[in-house]
Amino acid sequence: MEQNALRNFKDFLQVYNYMSNTCFQHCVNNFYSRDLAADEETCVDLCVKKHINVNHRIMGIFVEIQPMIVNKRIEEMNQAALQMEQQAAAQGQPEVKGYTWFMMSGTQPAADICLALLVGLPGSGKTTLAKFLKQYFSTEREASEDTLSLNVIHICYDNLITADLAHRCSSDPDSGNWRDARQEVLTMVEKMMYMLKDVQTKEEVHKLILKCGPESKYIKKDYEWDIVIKKRTVLVIDDNMYYSSMRYLYFQLARRHNVGFFQLYIECSVASALTYNKKRPLVEQVPEEVIHKMADRMEPPDGKPWEQYSLLLNAHEPYSSEETVQKIGSIISKALLNPVEPVEDWSELGEASRQACMASVIHQCDLGLRHLVNERMKMLQKSSVDPDDLRAQSRILNSARIELLEAVKTREIVVPEDLCAAVQLCHPLAGVRLQSFLSTLLPH
Repeated sequence: MEQNALRNFKDFLQVYNYMSNTCFQHCVNNFYSRDLAADEETCVDLCVKKHINVNHRIMGIFVEIQPMIVNKRIEEMNQAALQMEQQAAAQGQPEVKGYTWFMMSGTQPAADICLALLVGLPGSGKTTLAKFLKQYFSTEREASEDTLSLNVIHICYDNLITADLAHRCSSDPDSGNWRDARQEVLTMVEKMMYMLKDVQTKEEVHKLILKCGPESKYIKKDYEWDIVIKKRTVLVIDDNMYYSSMRYLYFQLARRHNVGFFQLYIECSVASALTYNKKRPLVEQVPEEVIHKMADRMEPPDGKPWEQYSLLLNAHEPYSSEETVQKIGSIISKALLNPVEPVEDWSELGEASRQACMASVIHQCDLGLRHLVNERMKMLQKSSVDPDDLRAQSRILNSARIELLEAVKTREIVVPEDLCAAVQLCHPLAGVRLQSFLSTLLPH
């Protein structure tokens, strides 16, 4: 892993240095000033944009061919699963029609943890589905011929986030506080994954306790779950997840920890969601305008490579039917057999594309820091600062800018992964968010 990281870092430096050298040779005309002239800065921007556009085209080609790579790998894994089924049959182990049977000995190449996202409108039946999954694949149930036996931990946003915040944000599900609260839940889930990996006990059943620390701003309760040590664990994330970007954060989490990942999308009409929402207790009802907003913004799984393990379910239909149980069991098995691979294990083309994308992030950091320095200097000029002090402050800010940029290049300062993704995908708010992140690092 260390060799892969070193190789990735060298590749990144090559891409960035090549782009820097090319644009410098092409755009810098003289050395009369330490700062770029207006025409030089324009030239550099155009030069870097051209490199970035080429990178985006490479990414486009990669997105086209990646499904073929993934499909080939799925075929290989299916063949391996078929061989395991045959071996299990030869050894007298049970086999379940519709999905691979897991013996919990850890000898199969499967993940021990899996993230399951429930996607759907309020009132579509997500919590009902989560409770069914917990009951059907419960820790109390022993392995039999008709089901998997797993630890199922139900993580419900409605139970985690304080009622006061939910009420205040109910009229605007995209508000900043709500996003911060969601990020806190994501952090909590990652803590749970670390705890699951670090469990060391001789007992058959272990109590997993997650305490609410002083850093928790929105989650105000301690939680505990009983897990059977020999069984694999599925973390069921119960939330609306109407934006693809919300779900992608959990895919990134699965990728960081090399665990399974799948989605269950509950298709539900607005009329049906409103009807079932009214059947809830009054304090738990979601305002109708919020349900309409979420329906307008809903982005169902649409076949993206990272959403390959997605299952469509119809709202309020019995989940206990044999066909539905087999479909759910099948997708759980596939996700556990095919954990998300870390970024270091991407194909050579994907790795080159990732390094080029990181060069794009570095360039945007450079532009953002230059903009912040210019804004600070303008403010100082307006406040009638002494010219000597102004020049001294300019030197301090520019030195800090160079040091910060170098720290980002060498990864002493790590730009958050979701922010990198926003920059790479040219999200309209990426620049604002990046400048906000950088402003906290630049000295005042």
